[in-house]
Amino acid sequence: MSKIQILNLLALLANLAIVGFTVFSVLACFIKRFNEKMEIKGKVIFVFFTTDSNILVAISSLIMLCFNINNIVNNINYFPRFVLVFKYVATIAVMVTMMTVLLFLGPTQGYKKMFESINIFMHLITPLLAIISFSFFELNSLVFTDTFYVIIPVIIYAIIYIIMVLVKKKWEDFYGFTMKNLTVLFMVMFPVVTYGFGILIYLLHNSMIA
Repeated sequence: MSKIQILNLLALLANLAIVGFTVFSVLACFIKRFNEKMEIKGKVIFVFFTTDSNILVAISSLIMLCFNINNIVNNINYFPRFVLVFKYVATIAVMVTMMTVLLFLGPTQGYKKMFESINIFMHLITPLLAIISFSFFELNSLVFTDTFYVIIPVIIYAIIYIIMVLVKKKWEDFYGFTMKNLTVLFMVMFPVVTYGFGILIYLLHNSMIA
């Protein structure tokens, strides 16, 4: 096999795992056999950025693996621009999820809780697979303007979160971002940090092509 085929095979395996883990994790929340000991289950899981970002990266991985197969069969390395950028944006979204758990939710709510049951997939394994596959295996150049897209999921979610928590008061402040008047900091900090992650992965991804 050529280097191109090997890279696409590795990407294919990673993308299959991402899709499989995400489907299992979401379905497990609705199946009594798996969710009996879960604190959060049922349709409420969709209000969490963790779930939404994992679904986003699973969709992007499902699309990407179609091109992985084509690249392996034809020994080429072709990804349509929208597919590559979509995977990039989704990868940064789950990276935000993972880093939020590692740096904020883990210390405040306990790492055991953050990594038990299906959380190990959504909070750690799937994000790592996405970061590794995009950074090292799916190698077509990004351009700098692509980095601006990575903040879109976070901004959309932040707006919805603030509306549902502060305005409509239909969601509990489960992330604790409105405590101690942290709302403005949350709205500013998360897009900035997300963009920083985007720059990091952009540089890593493109450096692997050179």
